[in-house]
This record gives sequence, C-alpha cells and structure tokens, in this order.
Amino acid sequence: SSSVTDRDGMATAVARRIVQLERTLRAAPRSMAASSFSTSAEEELIVNTEGSIGELILNRPKALHALNPNMVAIATPVVQDWKSNDAVASFVMRSEPWGGKAFCAGGDVRAVYEDGLANETGTAGLGVPGSITGDFFRKEYELNYMLATCPKPQVSLWDGIVMGGGVGLSVHGAFRVCSEKALFAMPETGIGLFPDVGLTYVLPRLAGAGEVASS
Repeated sequence: SSSVTDRDGMATAVARRIVQLERTLRAAPRSMAASSFSTSAEEELIVNTEGSIGELILNRPKALHALNPNMVAIATPVVQDWKSNDAVASFVMRSEPWGGKAFCAGGDVRAVYEDGLANETGTAGLGVPGSITGDFFRKEYELNYMLATCPKPQVSLWDGIVMGGGVGLSVHGAFRVCSEKALFAMPETGIGLFPDVGLTYVLPRLAGAGEVASS
C-alpha cells in the first residue's frame, strides 16, 4: 500500500541520515562546525534543518546539557511545527560537542530549587503559573508528550550521561543510537520517587537482549 511505501521511504531516509551523521562525527569527533547551524552556537538549544532532516542540538556542555526552561521554550514551537511540516521528514537530537560527557544529565532542578528559594509570594511548589517552580515541569511534560505523539521519526544520539529529563527528550522517539559511553539512569528512584517523563510507561516495555520491545 502507499502508506507502507511512504513508511519504508522515510525509514530509508532516516538510515541514510544516520550514516551521514556518523561519518561527520567521526571526521570531527570533538565538535561540529558552528557555521553549519542555522542559529548561534551560543544558543542553549541549537535548531538546524538540512534538507528534509531537522536537528535539535543541546548546547550546555558546562551543565552537562541539563534541560532548562529556555531550552524547553525553544524546542516546543519547533517540534510543534515539524509535526505538520511536510518539508521535514524526521529529526535528530544530540548534544554538542560530540564526544563530551553527556547527552543530557536531566532537568535543571537547581534552577527550580533556587527559584523556589527566591519566591516571596508563598506559592512556590503550588503550581502557580508565572514562575519556574510553577511552569517548568508542566511545560517539560507537555514537550515530552509532543515528542511521544510526533508522527515524524526522531533519532536521538546517546553519548555519555542520559538521565531524567534527557531520557524524556529522547526515549519516546523512534530510534536511539547509543555509543559505548552511554550511561542511562533515572536517579530520582534512588530517593524513593517514581520515574517521571513517561518512564512508568516505557520501562515495563523495554526489551531484553535479543528481544523485540512491545509498543
């Protein structure tokens, strides 16, 4: 059928893009040339489109690419556009520079904590809009849902630490390509919290060695 043909064609295009990225990253293992980006290399989240492939590049290496409100605010309208944009067939998510310590070490909970300390209205932790404590996790989870329901294949390149919010950004996509340095964790479980970012759905469905994951 035409739907099968379209799906096969999209999968072929994604596979070709992965091969292209692998060759590029091997040629420049520490960094990608900033001139190839459509936004400033100083942006915390770099957005790029090459042909029919979009790219979201996490760019906070000193913070291990911890996800903050600004990154969520940049990514949300981009993903919303790509969902229905016929010019974008799929998109890749990775960190910059390649070969660093992390893909994403999680949500920037320090920023949330400090915002709560500075809150003088007595509403910290109550979910009241207009502050980091009130908005961050809600908007992060909305982005997670948007990624999970996006019809375009998402390819995430895991190199180094992949924890918490970084898992939420990537685990719901169609493909995750792991380097030998990838380290997956949901650290909040160590203090008795349930895993967020949709992981209570994902974890029971993970496949073991030689198995095929359930949908």
